[in-house]
Amino acid sequence: MIEILTEYINYLILLAIAVGGGIVSSIIVKKFSLQGKIAQNPTGENYENLRKKYLFESTTINENEESKILLEKISNKKTKQLIISLFVCLITILLFIFISTTLKNSKEIENQSFLFDKNTPFEKIQDEYKILILPFSYKKNYDFELESRLKDRFDELIKDKKLNLAVKFINNKQKVIAFEDAEKIGKKFNADIVIFGDFDIDAKKVKLCYVVVNKIVNEMNDKNKTEFVRLDGVSDISQGYLQEDVDGIIYWTLGMQALKKKEYQKALEHFDNISYEQNFVGEAMYNAMMICYIKTMDRNEIMYFEKYFLYFDLAYFCGQYLFDNELVIELYINELNYFNQSAATLNNLAVTYKNNGDYQSAETYFKSAIKQDKNALYFSNLAYLYTNDFFKNYSLSEKLYLEAIRLDSLNPEYYNNLGDLYCLDSLKKYDKAKKYYLKAIKVNSEHLQSYFNIAYLEINYNNNFDSAKYYLDKAQRIDKENSDVYYNYGDLYQYHTKNFGKAKDYYEKAIKFDGTNAAAYKELGDIYFYNYKIYKKEAEENYRIALSISPNNSSFYNALGLLLLDKKNYNESLTCFQSALSQKNISNKSKSIYLANCGDVYKNQKKYLEAEKYYLQALEYNEDRFYTNFQLYYLYDKIGEYEKAMKYYKNACKINPKYKHNLYIVSLWLKQLFSGK
Repeated sequence: MIEILTEYINYLILLAIAVGGGIVSSIIVKKFSLQGKIAQNPTGENYENLRKKYLFESTTINENEESKILLEKISNKKTKQLIISLFVCLITILLFIFISTTLKNSKEIENQSFLFDKNTPFEKIQDEYKILILPFSYKKNYDFELESRLKDRFDELIKDKKLNLAVKFINNKQKVIAFEDAEKIGKKFNADIVIFGDFDIDAKKVKLCYVVVNKIVNEMNDKNKTEFVRLDGVSDISQGYLQEDVDGIIYWTLGMQALKKKEYQKALEHFDNISYEQNFVGEAMYNAMMICYIKTMDRNEIMYFEKYFLYFDLAYFCGQYLFDNELVIELYINELNYFNQSAATLNNLAVTYKNNGDYQSAETYFKSAIKQDKNALYFSNLAYLYTNDFFKNYSLSEKLYLEAIRLDSLNPEYYNNLGDLYCLDSLKKYDKAKKYYLKAIKVNSEHLQSYFNIAYLEINYNNNFDSAKYYLDKAQRIDKENSDVYYNYGDLYQYHTKNFGKAKDYYEKAIKFDGTNAAAYKELGDIYFYNYKIYKKEAEENYRIALSISPNNSSFYNALGLLLLDKKNYNESLTCFQSALSQKNISNKSKSIYLANCGDVYKNQKKYLEAEKYYLQALEYNEDRFYTNFQLYYLYDKIGEYEKAMKYYKNACKINPKYKHNLYIVSLWLKQLFSGK
């Protein structure tokens, strides 16, 4: 209100200046009129004064001529003064227009500095929690003061409490009243949360709404709104009025981010800012805080509070949200040591050991679980373990899956898992695989994974696109909002029809229904990188999003590493490949690929000795890979070791005969001959 009054006062001052200029001009014009009258009647006492002023000492002319000359000179003077008067008036008017326009523009510029280019979203990858504010009112003279105060408050939190936030406001020119509309805008701008609402300026009432675009845990309340409440002044917003839930979400998210980075004390500080009323995540809050306490207390303190710790629940929470297998193992062992040796705890500990690459410990705990409880799930888990490269005991795996089916014949998962076993490259029993996938569907006609697996078989091994699409269409009819349905459509079009535009649309639809579908982001990155070469930035963004969702996925590190290698960012590329190798529970085939990619980093820098080391290590895990043998041929040819080059060239041609070229062989033979070897 004060700003509006100030603006009106400024306009009144300018108007007074303009009026004053007009009055001065009118006085001058009136004076001209008076002088004209004197000139037309050159008699009386003023005449002699005028005569002296205009004729000076001219006495040689008669009275009539003198009168004419006097009139002419007065008229000339009148014209000049009239022009000056009009000029002053015009300048005053122009000055009024200029200053008023400047004030208006300065107000607009002030607003524009608060706004930003509405086509500019947040960066997809950034550590900050991204808050997007939308307008609360769309009245003509609305000045966005409420939104400005809201943004200022978040900026103060960033400065005073060192909160890792990024805040933007946009005037989207269209009133948002539905959560769905706000969420759509939030996704467009890569926001984590969108704040919007309604502001009745006349009644001084406001309603604040929010929608969380990226949820940290499933239990989170992702949307809410306040009632219309009276606002004594916009300064209330600066004090956090109506923002309690939003604050809770911010502190919860930042706390979880710190927890994932193992910054336990910092996580606790964030969680402590959340009141009991703001605890919208239920047990997740308790579990997160208990983990912080366990990691920050000494052993004596932990023993005192031991009875309050539900290690089983804490371990499950860590496995689901923190991706910290070492901590999960520690918590399950605490559960076994201080509480009970339940079969469920033994099974979960075994699964974690498997995920962490400790296959022998996993086998031990699976067997212990089965000894306590002959549960079909435990047999199925042990069967899956034996398919790993560490064991490769496929016959025992088959027996265990059949035992799981015998114990629980109405569970489609066990039929589906046995089908997966028959699909392995070491068995390639595709007809048997399809048979068990169909059995899974017979047991449960809505078991989507079995539809996906049959579609994969049909396109990859039978080259039957129509049949593959038929099964995916059936899956879509079962659940039209299932993210994995559209992910599998994307794979079908990307890899088998090369219709990358259609594949891209399906991957984006998969992400629409599940923003945590990391595999869909990765495949989008592949499309941008391999098929739309000018979109490398978009490819990198999608790879990094995939990794932020699933930080233990080796294939995502490898994908990003290949992109960075293409950009000649050798250091970060090598780091990505080494991160891929450091992940647990990866196959020998994958290890061979990642090691060869490390070799490529050095080869591209002409560091051939370092490259040789990685290529030879890659062959230890998969000696039948064409690419690695061919790269060793190339490397040895470059450094002049032609005998070794010939060896690996022949190996490569044996693996893939279509690459055999006699000119290469003759060239290597001649090089050996002339080098004296």
